[in-house]
Amino acid sequence: MKSHWIAHTLTLGIALSFATTPALAAGVTRDVETTESFSLKSGTKESREAYAWIAVRMANTPLKHAAAPDSGDLEITHIWRNSAEGATPPDPPHALPLTGTEGESITFKRRVPRIDGGGLETWIYQWHSTRGGAWQLVDYHFTLGGNCDNGP
Repeated sequence: MKSHWIAHTLTLGIALSFATTPALAAGVTRDVETTESFSLKSGTKESREAYAWIAVRMANTPLKHAAAPDSGDLEITHIWRNSAEGATPPDPPHALPLTGTEGESITFKRRVPRIDGGGLETWIYQWHSTRGGAWQLVDYHFTLGGNCDNGP
């Protein structure tokens, strides 16, 4: 009788653990980091929109007195987190988001044309949710000269 009770208890315990596993698994979410990179040729509609995006955000940074760039090829890298089930970009490619999620970042690399001295200019913006949320410039670099041409 005692061995029958132990076998029944073990069977019930195993059955309960299998019964609760799917319910626990359904509540688990995974964050996935997604990276999208693309290049925009100078003078295209998309590059003009990207330069306008940068100019609007430069106005709220220490770079506000600098002339906003408006030419040169761009390399753009957009990194965001999303759940594994819906890991799609917040906006279609080339449409830069007006808002973001905490920690989301967008990096712009601009090859300065040789006619302007050549070089590489880089802006890194990150979304911060504090005070209503905003894209904040977290890093900026400008390297003059080198063998930079007009392409990425």
